[in-house]
Amino acid sequence: AATGMDALTHAIEAYTGRVASPITDGMALHAIRLIAANLVAAVEEPGNADARQQMLVASLMAGAAFGNSDVASVHCISEAIGAMYDTPHGVANAIFLPFMFRHNCDTNPARHAQVAYALGIDPTLPEAEAAEAAADHLTELSRRLGIPRFRDVPGVDEADFQVIAEKSKINMSDGSNAKTMTVADYLDVIRKAYALGQGHSDVAAE
Repeated sequence: AATGMDALTHAIEAYTGRVASPITDGMALHAIRLIAANLVAAVEEPGNADARQQMLVASLMAGAAFGNSDVASVHCISEAIGAMYDTPHGVANAIFLPFMFRHNCDTNPARHAQVAYALGIDPTLPEAEAAEAAADHLTELSRRLGIPRFRDVPGVDEADFQVIAEKSKINMSDGSNAKTMTVADYLDVIRKAYALGQGHSDVAAE
């Protein structure tokens, strides 16, 4: 579950970030479509070899996409949290992906809408509405897969949030985010994730 959400984060950040290119766009969008179609089945039906094979392809394509562009602010936060709490990387990405997607989507609604449509959001929705719907969809996907709420991650302490935000800002991928981020912006996203969570408390680190 967590590694699949990690691959999805790779693809979304490669497509919506500032270093995207026509070459990485195609790989990223196709990876998003494959993940949307196969991740739940791969997790809920362990014997589904076809879904797992499609996830393998999607993960490779997402890796090639961000490897030729960059990841962005979801990873900036997740890497800081991973270092501080030893949180599995995919879990941290899955927790913050919906919140950062919502934070970013008004910066480039067209690109965020394309992600939404690739995820299966109604293609007749206007771009801004589709992007907001995608953020909700990502939250629900994490909940269904058993990704924990941020507040349920072992060791998480609100007293650490300022330091996490500062470490996120100095991450080398900060400048690749769709929207320019300040320490205050990171802190806002972190606090929202802690306050709102995803409505699920089981850790799914596989």
